[in-house]
Amino acid sequence: CEEIYYVLSGSGTIHTEFGDFNIEEGDLYHLKRGEKYWSEGKHLKLILVNSPKWSSEQLKQVE
Repeated sequence: CEEIYYVLSGSGTIHTEFGDFNIEEGDLYHLKRGEKYWSEGKHLKLILVNSPKWSSEQLKQVE
């Protein structure tokens, strides 16, 4: 699904196949459908908007 991250507070990094992007309060980041990514943050509070609706079956955690 497509995702939009809006950062309410804190900071972090979104790691994608296209590079690493630092995010902080007030930033908006758009992830396109099928884009592989992972994120990390410190005291990061986000609003995530997904289309179509996200389901837990889509989550793949990698260590």
